[in-house]
Amino acid sequence: MSVCRLLSVAILLLCGLSVARAQTSAPEAPLLKSATTPARNLKVFEALWKRVNEDYFDVHFNGADWGKLREVYRPKAEQAQSMEALTRVLEELLGELKTSHLELTRSLKRSALSSRIGRKVSQGQEVVLSTGVNFDKVGDRWAVTIVRDGSPAAAAGVKIGWEITHANGQPIETAEIEPREGEKIRFGFVDEAGTAFELSLPFQWLAEASDRESRWIGRKLAYVRFGQFEKEVDRWFEAELAQYRGARAIILDLRGNTGGWLYVTEKCLGQFFPGRIAYGAFVKRNREEVRLFADGAGPQAYAGHLLILTDARTASSAEIFAAAIQESGRGRVFGQPTSGQVLPSLQYKLPENFQLTMAVMDFQTARGRRLEGTGVTPDLVTPPQSLADLRRQHDPTLQAALTVLK
Repeated sequence: MSVCRLLSVAILLLCGLSVARAQTSAPEAPLLKSATTPARNLKVFEALWKRVNEDYFDVHFNGADWGKLREVYRPKAEQAQSMEALTRVLEELLGELKTSHLELTRSLKRSALSSRIGRKVSQGQEVVLSTGVNFDKVGDRWAVTIVRDGSPAAAAGVKIGWEITHANGQPIETAEIEPREGEKIRFGFVDEAGTAFELSLPFQWLAEASDRESRWIGRKLAYVRFGQFEKEVDRWFEAELAQYRGARAIILDLRGNTGGWLYVTEKCLGQFFPGRIAYGAFVKRNREEVRLFADGAGPQAYAGHLLILTDARTASSAEIFAAAIQESGRGRVFGQPTSGQVLPSLQYKLPENFQLTMAVMDFQTARGRRLEGTGVTPDLVTPPQSLADLRRQHDPTLQAALTVLK
């Protein structure tokens, strides 16, 4: 698995969730078993290949020869020496389709996590195997953008804005790491003073905290941000907007919002319209279209100015939301183009506790625009945050929005 900006593995739980902070006791046996056999590998491979062959939204497989790819990847899967290696082969196979919402995860029951996890979380909250550091390309360098509370990275004192240069001696752009519980990665960092050093950080089970913020940022100007259209966020969003009914403008920050449940997205979207609106359509494998609508909030709908902030990490239903606001003329979009990952997906159980998330339909906006691969282009494109901006917590996109609202 290539090192990505999150450097973590998401784990989908099979039943109710509970979550853990870092454990300081003696190391325990990993929850995810690594051992495998050729027969087990092929069982997973064949189930995945068949599921994609039958249910993937594009009968032409985005130009890939899915039958030929079976011949190429089957022996690679069979020869994988570990579950991590098998995962990497299957991810490479899915990558041949070059579309979003194709993801392979390994599932764990709550009982398996109870010894590692302390506090309960809401249904649907994600648990990840991570060092606690997220990084992204900032300008021409890679930098730490998030440090998770209670993580090994936080305990080691890692700071947002540090440059990250390598992992286990490999350049960060090309490093290949297989996340395994308890194993350490040796990161190379450069701090604000230009001092280079290394820290070894272990992979550990962590819970994704709910990422929400709502506040006044000026005279009759409100700012709202949340990281996902997760369950219950629509109720939170409606309650927050209730206190901003008299605001002259609301800035809704969808930067880094990875999407979520469509029905939650619709409920949030409806808060800005008095009546029902059409915002797009799903296109099935047989090319049948399913038109999509969001019910308005009636007289309680917010009627002031609306500005949406986006960036390259704005994905999935967050892009659908931004496109609906933009195309309807209800508000303006500021920032950088979105990620272009806008395919509705379903989850399928596979053998050996694998789970496949797969795109099953295409999406087009109310004006017939396909967003997959292209995303939403803002009405006003602003420069992305530089490393210097990140370190001094300067936000050029937000400042541009505030300038327009003056």
